[in-house]
Amino acid sequence: MLYVIPTPVGNLEDITIRAKRILTEAKLLLCEDPRSTAMLLKLLEIKSDQKLIQLSKKQEINFKGIEEVISELKKHATDENDYIIGLVCDAGTPGISDPGKVVIQKLWDNNLDFTVLPGATSLIPAIVASGMLTKDWCFKGFLPIKKGRQTMWKEINQSQVASVIFESVHRMEKTILEMKEYLPPNRLVFIAREISKLHETYWRGKIEDLDPKQVTLKGEFVLVIGGVEDIV
Repeated sequence: MLYVIPTPVGNLEDITIRAKRILTEAKLLLCEDPRSTAMLLKLLEIKSDQKLIQLSKKQEINFKGIEEVISELKKHATDENDYIIGLVCDAGTPGISDPGKVVIQKLWDNNLDFTVLPGATSLIPAIVASGMLTKDWCFKGFLPIKKGRQTMWKEINQSQVASVIFESVHRMEKTILEMKEYLPPNRLVFIAREISKLHETYWRGKIEDLDPKQVTLKGEFVLVIGGVEDIV
């Protein structure tokens, strides 16, 4: 059986009891970066000899590694409760804006059983902390780096519901400047930085009041951008 295992986005105490047990029992872990996963296992005091397979490198999917996992799952189909394989990313829930979705697609294609554990994610805490959403919102993930980026901003500008995006520290200043360029100045925006970490910070207000100098350009960001009706 393959388990999709959320890992802490910051505070190690965000790991669930079940996730820690599965990580301990897993024979093999398909991970974003073996070095990061090995460090996480060490910090969680998980001592085991599971094999670590890298899922992707420099945005190239390791299809050979995925096929190895598929082969192992087929081989142990009759003892799925005893033979556990885990899918993890560096932080949060695999499959959300990361290569984990390729693995899930392969599992469906091969009619293999899997389960997704509930757990750590930066998405839901940011949505709740924004105080802006009731039930309808649109998750955009990471904006395109080049091609399609302007089109995405136009979609966000016209959206009736709030848009939620991820952003890296390397493009955050550019994103703030683009919000000012493409969105109405009185549109409401919420910015969460380093969720669940020691230096977690929130900013909420109108786009016209947002100054890139107000945002510490370190860490990872989640933005909640109000829809057409979120004018203040």
